[in-house]
Order: sequence, then C-alpha cells, then structure tokens
Amino acid sequence: MDYSYTEVLLAELDNLGLNNRELADACGLRLSELQQQENTAVLVETAIDKIGDTGLGLRLGRRLNLLSHGVVGYALMSSATIGDLLKVLIQYNRLLAPEMKFELHHQGDTVALRAIANGSVTRRFNRFAMESFFASVHSCAALLLPADRHRSFQQFHYPAPPYLNLYNEIFEQQVTFDAEASQLLMPATSLDIPLSMANPAAEVIFKQQCDALLSEYDKEKRVSARVMEELFDRRGDFPRCNQIAERLHMSESTLRRKLKAEGVTFQGVLDQVRTQLAYEYLGSTRLPVAEVARLLGFDDVTNFRRSFRRWSGQTPSAYRDSL
Repeated sequence: MDYSYTEVLLAELDNLGLNNRELADACGLRLSELQQQENTAVLVETAIDKIGDTGLGLRLGRRLNLLSHGVVGYALMSSATIGDLLKVLIQYNRLLAPEMKFELHHQGDTVALRAIANGSVTRRFNRFAMESFFASVHSCAALLLPADRHRSFQQFHYPAPPYLNLYNEIFEQQVTFDAEASQLLMPATSLDIPLSMANPAAEVIFKQQCDALLSEYDKEKRVSARVMEELFDRRGDFPRCNQIAERLHMSESTLRRKLKAEGVTFQGVLDQVRTQLAYEYLGSTRLPVAEVARLLGFDDVTNFRRSFRRWSGQTPSAYRDSL
C-alpha cells in the first residue's frame, strides 16, 4: 500500500469519526509517519481496534479507481483485453500490493484471479488486504467493461464477517466464503474481451515507466522490512539476528549497521512483530495468555505481560477485555 492508498484510507477513517491526530496518538506515531508504508499494518490494526470490525478494507477498495493506482493504473486501463490487463497486474504486483501475490489459475472453462497474502501479515490484516483489493478490482471492472459483459463471481477463503450486507452491496450478491482461496472467477472466454480504453502506444510508455519504478522498488526495499518478513515467516520460533543475517546473505554486523541506518534495531523490529502477533492472538483467539506468551517466544508469562504493557500501555487481559 503506497502513500496515495493511505491518503484515501485516512480520509475514509475520518468519515468514520477517527481523525488523524487521534489515530497517530493511538499508533504511537507522529502525524507525518501515518502515511509511511512500513506503518500501514499497525495503522490498520489500530484503526480496527478503535472503530470496530466494520469492513474497512471494503470501504477503502470501493473508493480506489484506476487513477488511484498511479502509473500502473494507466498501464492497466490502456491494455487491449482483460487477459492483457491481468498480465500487467501480475507483472507489477509488487508495486500495487507487496503484501500479497497475484496468480492466474485456469480451471476448465473458468479462470481465477487469485490473491495470496504473504506470511508477514496477521489474519486481520490479511482480510483487510483481500477486501480492499477485490473491492477495487470490482469497481475498476465496472468502469472498463460493458455491463452486459461483466460476469464474475467472488470467493473468499475466510468465514463470512458480520457486515455481510456490505459484501453483498459491493459484489452484487455474487460472493461466497470459506472457499479454497480468495479469488475472482470468470469464464475463460472473458480473457479475450476488449477493453473500452485500450491504447497500445500508451501501454508501451506506461509499462516502461512501471519497469523503472519496479527496478527502484527492488533496490530500495528497506532491510528492516526484509527482517520483519523473515520473523513473521517463522513465527513461534523466531530466528536470531545472526540467522537472519545469514539468510539475507550478509554478516550480522552488516545487518545491524544497516538497521541502525534506518533508525531501528533488531530487537525493535522483533518487538514490532511480537506486538502485531500479540494483538492478533489476543483479539481473534481464546488462547490463554500463557499460551500466547509461549507462541511469542517468552519463557515466562510475567515477562510477556511486562513487555505487552510497555508496547500497548495495558495488560494482555485488559486489552482482550476492551475488545
């Protein structure tokens, strides 16, 4: 999620009664830090804690049009067919949604656009990301395709949430839950449907710009983000700093120096991961606090309670009761 997405998200939260100052204070961030990509997960988790589970991802997604996606959006809209558009979407996946992976699956006479969240996000953020992505796909498709040719069916891998009416409103009743994957299903023949705004010459130019952005993205990906991904992928048995350094093909001293240059420490990144997982376990499971502490790598539940109070300002039990 980039800055423009975050601006739309903050505007939606403001409409729901949660202003930027209150949100920044709750997140422990400066106002200027709210729009930084590395803070997106904690922003979303905190917002849901504040306003409740009201379909925030859906509300964001339906406000995102093709222009919201920047140069990738222009490349998408200038594609010749739906099939070409999906190729662009998958090719520039990391520019649009680095927290998930897009895949195209052929199933007989049906084709599925599937979204798979990476291991670095919590279940709650996973659902937020799926909601925002597919709601945006639906609104963009309505713009690009004639109404009589827009036939699709939406599936989600998680159970139906309390705000089912919002899903039915956005996806026009064509939605099911507890599916094998979160995916958009359409007839395979849909891939050949021409798009109303196709422009081959413009598509070449926009794809060149996307290639340049993708190259910069890969160069500038923060080391702290890579460390966080490694920690999330091995939740329950967090690797030590030297083990992560080895996986990132650098010495431990080099890793610590790079983290310091980004203004963080390895312990700080580990605490951030533990904080997000603690919120997830305490908020979405009935696991005893002692078991949550064990899953987060604490040998002593007392140390976990002390750390959680330092992270959140309250005890684990008080946080769970507040929900």
